[in-house]
Amino acid sequence: MTIPRKRRESLKRGAHRKNHETYVITSPTHTKAATPSMAKFKPPALNLTEAGLGPTPPPLVTSAPSTTTAPPPPPIRPPTPRPASPRMKPIRPAQQALLADFIYREVFGIMDIKESEGPHNQQRVVDFFKSFVEMEKLVIYGIVLCVDAFLYVFTYLPLRIMLALGSAGLSVFYQTRIFRRSHIHDLLTAVIMIVSTCILVQVDVSRVYHLIRGQALIKLYVIFTMLEIFDKLFSSLGQDVLDAMYFTVRYQPRRIGRMVFDFAVCTIYTFLDLDSALLHSMLLFGQVVTISVAIHSSSSSLMTLLISNNFAELKSSVFKKFEEQNLFQVACSDIVERFKLMLIVGLILVQFDGKDVADGAFMVFGAEMLIDWIKHAFISKFNQIPPTVYSKFMTVLCRDVSGYRSDTTFLDHSQFVSRRLGLISLPLACVVSRMLFKTLRDFELLHHLYTPSGIVIAVLGFANLLAFKILLSLWLMVHSSTSGRLSPQWKASSPVKRADEPKDEGCYTLFKGRIQ
Repeated sequence: MTIPRKRRESLKRGAHRKNHETYVITSPTHTKAATPSMAKFKPPALNLTEAGLGPTPPPLVTSAPSTTTAPPPPPIRPPTPRPASPRMKPIRPAQQALLADFIYREVFGIMDIKESEGPHNQQRVVDFFKSFVEMEKLVIYGIVLCVDAFLYVFTYLPLRIMLALGSAGLSVFYQTRIFRRSHIHDLLTAVIMIVSTCILVQVDVSRVYHLIRGQALIKLYVIFTMLEIFDKLFSSLGQDVLDAMYFTVRYQPRRIGRMVFDFAVCTIYTFLDLDSALLHSMLLFGQVVTISVAIHSSSSSLMTLLISNNFAELKSSVFKKFEEQNLFQVACSDIVERFKLMLIVGLILVQFDGKDVADGAFMVFGAEMLIDWIKHAFISKFNQIPPTVYSKFMTVLCRDVSGYRSDTTFLDHSQFVSRRLGLISLPLACVVSRMLFKTLRDFELLHHLYTPSGIVIAVLGFANLLAFKILLSLWLMVHSSTSGRLSPQWKASSPVKRADEPKDEGCYTLFKGRIQ
């Protein structure tokens, strides 16, 4: 069936108009322009392909929206309401109870010590105060050892020197071999002491006294600190030089070809020992004069400065980690310092009126004791070291006293104590001899020594000193043997393993990179 031309053109225009209206209705931007009648209108389907008018138009979509719509806007949160003022909010009864409970706990506390911790804390306090007593026992015993070693220079050493001179004379005149190599050591020690004392006698005490007194306080503080430091350094060096000289004299082979070499080496060690003893004696002499200036000073600032040096030692020792061996080194050093201070104060009291210097001497010595107590108490507390360790240290000293008298020991008591405590008796003996010589000269008693009565008094004084030394050594030996400290139980608990090696835990022995 053929459709007329005009009919086909009218159908095309009608189809175009219908398509346009449909797309206007479905467009999201023209949705309001469409009327309800237009939205409900559904045109009849027309097959244009069969009519020869071209492809079929796309299907009409009137209800489903387009898939390319814009994302919905984010939801708008309502504004946060402002909290009401706490003043305006009433306190509930439950909250009042909590507040009262909080105040009660703040005032009266809520913490309590556990029952298991109570005895431990009590024991720590008891150990803190018990360390004073145990430390003083050790210090007193150590001071007695220092006195015994110091008296050796004025009692046994002169007897050994006379014996060495007699043996040398008999060996020369009677061709006997009584003279031994150990006698050379005694003679060299006597030479060192005599030369050092003679040089110290030439030093004017009054000039040194006024020179130190005219310095500023800060200079005096630096001088006193330097004297203490060099005192410890020369104590360590002097002990090594003495041991080297003793070994050279005592243990070198006796071959004829090495006599010249042994003599040269012995001469070198003798000069080194002489220099060390002389310098150390001058340092100790400077300490005596400095303490004398501080005691006689009318101003208390110098005494305060001298005492403050002990507190600097307290600061440098308390806040460090210590073990038993380190504490033993500190205890040995404190024993020697206490003995030197007693000796220096005694020399000052002999030279001057005791009433004028008694107060200053008491202050210096009391400050030293107080600092030692505080130092050892807090070292034991911070490092949890029990006070019984001081009893072990006393055991070590007792073994030294009993060990040096054995048959296999060649060293004298002076060197044993020097190795253990760090005490060098020879420079101290030179300083004491120098100060006693000055005292005798000031009181015009020196020329009376050359009279028969003066000689008798000197001999009697030497005999009394020798008897006191013998009794003191005998008491030390009996105390060391009968106190039970040499039993296997004490030996097993001692920090030192062998009694025949006194340098294992000596005062100036390096222990874990530290020297106290």
